[in-house]
Amino acid sequence: DGRLDISDVNAESMNKFDVFKDYNVDDVVEVLFPKDGHMYPGTVRKVNGDGTFQVRWDDSDEGFEETLVKARDMRYPPIPLDKLEV
Repeated sequence: DGRLDISDVNAESMNKFDVFKDYNVDDVVEVLFPKDGHMYPGTVRKVNGDGTFQVRWDDSDEGFEETLVKARDMRYPPIPLDKLEV
């Protein structure tokens, strides 16, 4: 019918998450590529004062080698089981 389906949301039902922001130069990270929504490997090249990071892509298919990235669009890659230490 073209009308929006609207409902109330209470704060208790919302999920809160913390964004890690303490990346350092030369950290190996995975970065969200906005065109396809997938994470790809890269390396932090610069930590900017505004909470963003300059990241060099490991594989620059799109022609650009570095991108300005927000912390929420980055993560450390998973640790392989054979490298996991307890």
